[in-house]
Amino acid sequence: MAKSMLELYDRRIAARRRRDYYNRIFEKELKWQERLRNRPIMTGGYMRPTVYNPPLPRLKPQPAHISGMIITRKRVRARRQAESVYNQSILEEMALEVAFEKQLLQMHPQELREPVFSNAEHLWVEHTRRHQSELKKHFYNETQRSLTPFSPEMVKMIRNARREKIRNKTHERERERRGELTKSAMKRLRKAPPARVRTVLKPQQLLEDAVRRSPSEGGWTGATKRRLGMRLKVDENAYARKEDGRAGNQAALAWQERQVRIANSRRGINVGQTCSSKSWNRSTGPNLTYRIRQGPE
Repeated sequence: MAKSMLELYDRRIAARRRRDYYNRIFEKELKWQERLRNRPIMTGGYMRPTVYNPPLPRLKPQPAHISGMIITRKRVRARRQAESVYNQSILEEMALEVAFEKQLLQMHPQELREPVFSNAEHLWVEHTRRHQSELKKHFYNETQRSLTPFSPEMVKMIRNARREKIRNKTHERERERRGELTKSAMKRLRKAPPARVRTVLKPQQLLEDAVRRSPSEGGWTGATKRRLGMRLKVDENAYARKEDGRAGNQAALAWQERQVRIANSRRGINVGQTCSSKSWNRSTGPNLTYRIRQGPE
């Protein structure tokens, strides 16, 4: 009995360990997927050097540690500037105090037994001057950071990212012209002029604005875009040539057109039309005659 109970608890503990193990794996994989979904990518832009950051490539989304670095350095710089102003005021006040004491010694030497500031001026301002010197070093380093040029390796990397971005956008436009509704196309379609602008636009102008945002370049949309002066990738007669077909396919296209007409006429039987085939030619397709069947009076 005791042995069976121990085996039961062993199995339960083993099952619990397996469950915890796979839960950790799933949690780790979910975190990795979330990291890949929000991973920064290079946009092909330059993040110019400032007193807060060195030259960096522009990333989207910008990593949190870069934003935190810039925010922290802004706060530290503001604090150092305030300390520098305070130290400078202390030094100026000490200089005035020393000058005032020296004048008193000259005017009333018998009343002042021992000078307080003039004989030990360096002791009073030594700490302040040392702190001011450290602050100047920090300001100098920040200025040098803002003057740092982009390295050739970083420039090459940013240019490659810009070429890749152009290639991706070109491929995306080609997919949109083939009829695929991409994420960026849906985002453009959902956009509209601001409310203050929409209130003064006419219905035709609102329609033209929607046409401008549409990814289509054929038919009425393409004609409207050309009338609005937009530059299109596809030639004006490209879709017409595709619809008319090649010269060698005219016979097959004509036969397919007759097939469509046959199917349409058959669907029209319910409204009083019927068709009967009189002859059939394999090369030219069926030769049909139509008659109207009168409905019940």
